Formats: sequence, C-alpha cells, structure tokens
Amino acid sequence: MSYLVFARKYRPKSFKEVIGQEHITITLANAIKKNRIAHSFLFTGPRGTGKTSTARILSMSLNCESGPKENPCQECTNCIEIQKGINPDVIEIDGASNRGIDQIRELKENIYFSPVRSKYKIYIIDEVHMLTREAFNALLKILEEPPAHVIFIFATTEPHKLPETIISRCQRFDFRRLTILEITNQLKSISHNEKIDIDEDALLKIANLSDGCLRDAEGFLDKAFSFSEDKITTDTVNRLSGIPDFSIFKALLKHINEKNSSGISNIVNTIYNSGYDISLFLQQLIKLYRIIYQLKLSNNSINGFSDDVISSLKEYTNYSEISLIATINTLFEIESNIKYTPISSIYLEIKLIFISNLDKFIDIDTYIINSENSQISNYKPIKKTNEHCDKNNISNNNAIPISDPNKWDDFLKYVDDNSPRLHPFLIDTNLVSIDKNVISIVTKNEIHKDMLLKDYFSNFQKLINQFFSGTYKIVIGVSKSVSENIEKEDNNLNLIKKVFNAEIEEIRRDNA
Repeated sequence: MSYLVFARKYRPKSFKEVIGQEHITITLANAIKKNRIAHSFLFTGPRGTGKTSTARILSMSLNCESGPKENPCQECTNCIEIQKGINPDVIEIDGASNRGIDQIRELKENIYFSPVRSKYKIYIIDEVHMLTREAFNALLKILEEPPAHVIFIFATTEPHKLPETIISRCQRFDFRRLTILEITNQLKSISHNEKIDIDEDALLKIANLSDGCLRDAEGFLDKAFSFSEDKITTDTVNRLSGIPDFSIFKALLKHINEKNSSGISNIVNTIYNSGYDISLFLQQLIKLYRIIYQLKLSNNSINGFSDDVISSLKEYTNYSEISLIATINTLFEIESNIKYTPISSIYLEIKLIFISNLDKFIDIDTYIINSENSQISNYKPIKKTNEHCDKNNISNNNAIPISDPNKWDDFLKYVDDNSPRLHPFLIDTNLVSIDKNVISIVTKNEIHKDMLLKDYFSNFQKLINQFFSGTYKIVIGVSKSVSENIEKEDNNLNLIKKVFNAEIEEIRRDNA
C-alpha cells in the first residue's frame, strides 16, 4: 500500500474521533438516533477543523448497511467506500471547479434517480461559496422540494458569501478553530503511535504555527518527521517553518525596549541574511506582543508557549496598555504593507525603530484632558470690572472684589436645584466680581456664553436676582487663555496629523 500522510491516516472515522466539535457531533448523532434528519446541512468554519470529515462520517452513519445509526460499523462496503470517496451514492463535488449553472443542472437531472444500493443519495459540495449566482438560483429550486432520498451537505470557509435564501434552507453547524491544547494532544497521540521522538516545546511550536488548523499541524509533523534523522527539536521546527528561534525575538524585544536603534538594525539584517519568511516573522512578533498585553491584563497561564518564553515576556509588562495596542496595530500595518515596499529591509528597520519610540507619543484623548486640566488649574479670575465693560474683555478699576469666592459654587447648586436645564451651561464658569449692581463672570466656552446671553438669559437673570437679593446686570466674558490654548491644541493636532499621515475623525473636548 502507498504511503498515507498523517492528515489522511488519522482522519476521524466516527463522531467520537472528531476533535473539538462536540457541539456538532453530539447534535448530529442524536438527530440520527431520533430519526430527525434534515434534507440539507451547512458546515461552516476555518479550514482544517473537520468539516469534510464530519460530512463523510454523517454519510456513513446514514448509509451504513446496518444503519442509519449514530456509530457506523466502518466495516461494510458502504462505510469503506465512503471513507475512500468512491461510493456511488455519496457524491463529493468541488464547488471551486464545478461552479457553473451547467453542473448544477446536471445535478438536478440526476437527483431524481434512486440510490444504487443505499438509503440516501448524498451530495457533499465543498467550498460551496464558489458557485455562481446562476448556480445558486438553480440550486435553490432543488432545495425547496428535494426528493425524499436526497440529502445535501454543504461545506464552506466563507458563509457570508452564500445567499440568505440558501442558508435559510439548511441546518447550519459552525465549526470552531481548535485550541493549542487540543492540537498538541492530537500530535502527541500521533507521535506515540508512529514512535516519533519529539520535544514538548517543538510540539507546542507546531501547534502554535497551525493557527487552529489540525490538518496543517499534522502535515507539519509529517514533514518534520521526514526531515529529522532522530529527534524533532524546536530547531528542526524553526528551520522548516522559516521562523527565527525565540532567542532572536528575545533580543529584538530587548532592543525595542531599550530604544537601541543599532541593535534593531542588526536583528533586521540577521533576519534578511538568513532568508527567514518576513511575513511569518511579523505574525509571530504580533503574537508575542499580544501575549505581553494579555500578561499585563492578567497573570493567567498562556497556552501555546513554553514557560521560558512566558517568563521572558513578563519583563515587558511595564508598557502602558495604549503603547501595546499601538505597537500591535503598527505591526499589523507593517505585515500588510511590506509586500508592496521596494526596499522591504529598510522599511522594516525604520518601522521597528519607530515602534521603539512609541511611548514618546501621547494619545490625543490624554493630551486634550491634560491640557484642559492645566487650563483649569492655572486659571486666575480677573479681580476687577466695570459696569460698562466690554463683555469679551472684563477688566477695569471700579469693580468691588469678591468678598466670598465660594459664593458662586453655592449659586451653581441653587441653579441645579431650581433649573436643571440651565445648570450645564454654568458648570465651566467662574465668578469674577460683584459690583453694587453688576455681576461679572467668565466662561471657557463661547457657545455657552451665547446660550446664557440669549436662550436662557431671562431665567438666568431671574435666578441671579433671587440668589444675590437684588437687581443685577450680568456681564459674561470668555477667558482668552482658553481660546489661545484651544488654538494651540488645534495646531498640535495638525502637527500630529502631518507626522502620522493620519486623518482626525473627531475632536472631543469635555467643556464643548
């Protein structure tokens, strides 16, 4: 018999052997047991998670010579042929190469013929999202009223590309991405059966590289076993995967943390001169920074990396949360753009040096908040005013200074109790002075000033007279320092926009 790769040799043959999809296999087994079989199924999820294998197991369960039953015998002619993909009553169709209307019309003509020797005629259409619109329309007619002996099983990695009319006529099952632990345990089982000597760290690295795809992990183990002469180590995995050893990542993280531009340049030269896959290198670097972010938020254990790696990464949890997010975001940008860059080595080098200096940049929200807090703490009310002063420049020599500067806070509370709709427009105001018949205040907001002098003036005047027991003229000014600071903020934001080649979508000021 010819050699079978691990992915085929260890393909599950029963619902119990399917890894990590119990929410699906238990449901299907119970449906068969209770004779509640839908006429069409839709299996969705990432590649290598068991969709096609489960479709074959479901076909065996339904067409087993001693069935239908939830545990097919795997020994009868039907079960053996279905496993091999040669059963005449279980037709597997590749949606990518049979995507046209003609193929679906041919299918429509054949479905009315009875099965050759089974209870059901089952059509498994893989990558069904590749069908054309016309093919979907023809398929829809079939799904509306299929013959009793026909069952459709559709598999796709991109369910969003299917028409809703197709999805609504199927019983949908979503396959999830497998965990590092589930893949590692399966690789251990295969290694034990095949008598493969492999390091625990090498198993973890293979599982991590597979990104939840069991088929990829089994294929990589197969390749590593063929490559190694005795024992599979992390060095073996590194050489086959095109990803540098962790020691290189460790050195790079150290250089970035210390803002060592020369060290970063040397690492980039090493990566390029060694011929490593830059895209995989960046993906791995993103994963490492994400682990640092996870460790910062929580000290819970992280699957997929050895204790030594986790211990090394804990050194960098002193980064701020916003810095880590910005770093990961920048790395994604590099990974996306580097393939279009003529001199990729220089692009990578400059971008990594930029990342090392990210903590020098303050996020816009923090900048605005700090600026406004500074304005409030540094604000000094003008002590004098004039009955006939300009509302925008409250200053003169004839005003009476405030005898009780907490008095305005009491008034604001009085307004809050008696006119809640007016109160928000007075929160950012300060009392400057009270003359015999003039009250002068200053606000940090031109809009609030206009609202107080126009829309809410009569009510404001009434409350002023009641609280201060008299008839007062109200003079409202706008702090020049605030206007100047806002202008300065806008200039700084424009500078940030220019440096980062960014677009500012929104500017939020608490007092606006």
